[in-house]
Amino acid sequence: MPATTSSQGPARSARAKRFFAIPLAVLVLLAVVEGVLRLSLVPEDELLTRRFDPVERAFDARRGRPASDGSATRYDAEGFRSEPHASDATRSVLFIGDGFTLGVGVPSGASLVAVAEADLRRRGTAVRGYNAGVSGLGTASGLRLLRQLLPRRRYDAIVFQISPHDDLNRNRSDDRFALHGDRLTSHPPSVCGARVEALDSLYLVRVLKTLAARRAAASRDLDRDGRAFALEMKLLREVIDLADRYHVPVLFLLVGNQEECTAHLRPTSHDDRFERFVALTRALIHPTFDVCRMAHRPGDFGQDGHFTAPTNARVGRMVADRLAALFTPVAP
Repeated sequence: MPATTSSQGPARSARAKRFFAIPLAVLVLLAVVEGVLRLSLVPEDELLTRRFDPVERAFDARRGRPASDGSATRYDAEGFRSEPHASDATRSVLFIGDGFTLGVGVPSGASLVAVAEADLRRRGTAVRGYNAGVSGLGTASGLRLLRQLLPRRRYDAIVFQISPHDDLNRNRSDDRFALHGDRLTSHPPSVCGARVEALDSLYLVRVLKTLAARRAAASRDLDRDGRAFALEMKLLREVIDLADRYHVPVLFLLVGNQEECTAHLRPTSHDDRFERFVALTRALIHPTFDVCRMAHRPGDFGQDGHFTAPTNARVGRMVADRLAALFTPVAP
C-alpha cells in the first residue's frame, strides 16, 4: 500500500506539470507570433487596419491642431476644420461625413462645406458651416458624433454624408451598434470599449480580423449583406429621429467612391450594392442627393480617391441649392 501511494505522487505531479505546460507553451507561441508580426509589419500596414478605435474620437483629438497627414489643413478649438468665415452668420449648418465632407486634398476655402457657405452668402443668407468631416467616418460613428455635437450648439440644418460601400463595411466592423429584431441597441465604451481596445492593441488579433473580413468580402455572404443593409437603414432612421428631437432638418448626401460613381463606364460590373443602397435611401422618404449624378467621371476624383477642387465646388453649390430650399419658408 505505501508503494502504491508513493507511485501515485510522481504521476499526479507529472499530470499537473502537463496541465500547466500546455497553456504556457501556447502563450509562448502566441508571444513569439506577436513579436514576429511587430517586427515585420509597420503600423500603416494593410493587415493592421481592423482596429477598434471609434473614428469620432479623432474629432476631439484634433482640436486646435494641424492635420496629421502633413497637409495645410487645420482645426479650430472645437475640432471643426478651420476655414474662412464671416462673423455675421445668422444661421448655422452642421456637416458630418468622412474625407469627402472634410475636403481631403483641397486647400482651405475649397471644401464643399466652404463652397456651400460662400454660395449661400451670395444669395443673401448669412450661414456658418461647421465642418465635422472625419476621414474614415461611417454612419455608426457619424451617429455617435451627431449625438455628441447636437447638444453643444443650435443648428439650423444638418448635412449628413452617407457612403454605400464604406458605410456597409464600417458598420459591420463597428462593434458598438447591433440590430435585435427591429430594435437598435448600442454598447457604451464602458461595456465593451476597454476590453475590445485592449485586444485590438495586439497585432495578431488585428491581422486575424482583417483576414476574416477579406474572406467575408470575397464570399459576398448575402445574409451578412442583408444584415448590413438592415443596420444601415436603422442607423439612418435614428439620425432622422435624433435630428427631429432637436427640431433640425437633415439633408442626406449620398457620396459614392470613384469605383461606384464610374461603374457605368464598366458594363461588366455586376456589383449591385450601390443600386441597393440608393433604393434604401429612397425608402427613407427623406431629402437625399446622389452626388454620383454630378461626379461620375474619373477626372472628378483626385489621385487619393477624393473629390478634386472643381468637383468640391460643384457639389458645394448643389448643397447650397438644397439648403436654400430648407431655409425658405413655405407659403401658407
